[in-house]
Parts: sequence; structure tokens; C-alpha cells
Amino acid sequence: MERSKKFLIFLSLFSVSLLADTKLSILKTKQSLDNLRYISADGNITYYQRASGTLLLSTNYKVFEVSKSSKKTQYYVTATEAKKYVVIERNPTYHTFYDQRGINDILISGYGSERSKLVGKGTDPQLHLNDQWYSFYQPYTKKLYLNNSSQESISFNVTLASTQNPYFIPSRVMPDNNTVVFTDYNQKGFPGILVFSFSSKKIKVLKKYQSPNTQIKLCKINDQLIIAKTSFDSLEKGTTISSISFKNFSVENEKILYQSKENDIINLVCTQKDSLVYFFKTFRNEVGKLTYEAASLNVKDKKVAVLGDLKFANQIINMDGNIFIPYLSNYYVLKGKSDFTDYDQLSKEGQE
Repeated sequence: MERSKKFLIFLSLFSVSLLADTKLSILKTKQSLDNLRYISADGNITYYQRASGTLLLSTNYKVFEVSKSSKKTQYYVTATEAKKYVVIERNPTYHTFYDQRGINDILISGYGSERSKLVGKGTDPQLHLNDQWYSFYQPYTKKLYLNNSSQESISFNVTLASTQNPYFIPSRVMPDNNTVVFTDYNQKGFPGILVFSFSSKKIKVLKKYQSPNTQIKLCKINDQLIIAKTSFDSLEKGTTISSISFKNFSVENEKILYQSKENDIINLVCTQKDSLVYFFKTFRNEVGKLTYEAASLNVKDKKVAVLGDLKFANQIINMDGNIFIPYLSNYYVLKGKSDFTDYDQLSKEGQE
């Protein structure tokens, strides 16, 4: 899944009255959604945290401790469709010291396993290539780490050039076992897409952009690199989503899949099975008021479907194929099941 990590900190601050007319179902589980960190599509695997500082796994009517830390520790659990591993970001100072560049514990665990291992310090852990690899970023050293999930001795890192934005976190994908494609900003503050080869230890530029206000996000759908581009600047409006096949990997082969005259919110979630890119499409009414609705782009036929009606949400989560929008302390269901009260078997002590 494309990052369940930040599903608490992106909750909107708009009035509850805005939710009155939504047609989306609300996720229901036996436990508080404040504790939920991941639930499988069949409800048989649930990760949740407790106020005591533990991360617990509920499966087959049993509960196991995956991690233990200080009280009020915040956990973020990331899994993909491969379901071989999960990567965990553990933040013990979430309630005492807020730092957007925080250096947290990074752990890896087998999917559905009670064992976890500390593998580094950083933020934004992700899984790649059917969970064969995982990555995380260290914002103070500006190093992107890429480690083999099953062989600890196989690991690489690349130092980013970005100095203009201290809060920048690179978007990245791995097309194969020798390559990572990632975003960065050069010394002058202009963004680009770069390619790092593990074997040659060399970086080459795939594409440069001409405005420092450009925002780039990447994801991978099967054999395609998906590139979303928008702007931070209201005077430079426009969004494009494009693709490049890894089989003919050159910017000359980039194909435009979607264009908008507005600056969409490109917090991407990409799904492999149905070849969809989820994002938030921006709408402007006759008096210039902006709203943002969850939408999906089919990369095969380029069709865009507007799925949401919440107006001001901005984050999408993929949990084992179920697509959720976290908004005002609820999870709204874009795709998949909404009622897990008959599925997950979480013990009552998880309600702390």
C-alpha cells in the first residue's frame, strides 16, 4: 500500500457539517480507528497500537506483540499487495516533540509475523519489487537507503542534492533489482527525476523541470513509471499525469495520461491489479472557490472517475486493496469493504 503512515496527521480541520451529505460509507471495526494501523481485506490480519507503547498483531483469534516502546509511541505500518513483509515507523516522541524531519525507528517484519527487527533510523519507509526491497530516508544526512529485505548484506544508499527545502522527502520507485528512480532538487532549487544504478554507483538525470515551484510524485504500475506533476504556486496552475515504460525507459517515450488546468493534490496511491492512480482532483466554482475530490485515473484507457464528495479531504490510504480516505477522525471507503465488525478479532484490551 501506498503509505498508511500518515493517516492521522493529515486529518482536515474543517467543520463536521461538511460531512452531512456524503454518500461514502464509513469504515467500521471492532476497535477504535485511532488505534488501527492496518487491516487486511479479509479482516484476518490487524495491526493496532496501544497507549502503553506497544504495536500488536491480531490474527487467527490470537494477539501478539510486534514492538514495544515508551508510552504514547506512535506507529505507522506499511504493506503492499505482495504481503510478504511490513515496514514500520516507530515514533516514541510523537506527543512530546513534534519535528517534521523527525528521525524515527525503522523496523521490518514478516507479514503477519510477531517478530520485528530494527533496521535503521529515518522516515517514510516503503516496500518495493514485491517486497524484495525496502527503503527509507534520513533527512538530516539527506541519504536515501535501499536494503534487500531478506539479505541484510545487500544494501545501498544515495545522497540527495536538495538543500532548498529541509522538509523534502524523495518520491521513489524500483523498476528492477539494480535501479532506483527518485525525485530530487538541485542546488539551485529546481526539481528533477534521477536514476541511480546500484552496479555502477552512478546517477543520471531522467528529466529536469524549469520551475522551483514544481512538485513531482512517482509511483509504479506494473512495467510503467507514473509521473504526477503539479505546482505549489497558484500563478503556475496545471497538473499532468504521465507514464514511461521501463522497457523503453527514456523521457522521449513519456506519454500524457491526464491533464488539468488546476493544481491537483498528488498524494498518489497506485494499484497494480486494476492499473489505477488515485489522487485528489481540484474543482473551482464560478466565484473561484476550490474543492478537492478523490478521483482515479485508469492508465490503460485514460478514463478519470470522480469518487469522493467530501470537498476538502487530501489523503488516500491503500490497505490491502481497500481504499480509504481519512477525514475528521473517520475513514471513508472509496473501494472495498466498510464493515469489519464481523471480521477482525481484536481483543478488548486494544481499545486503550
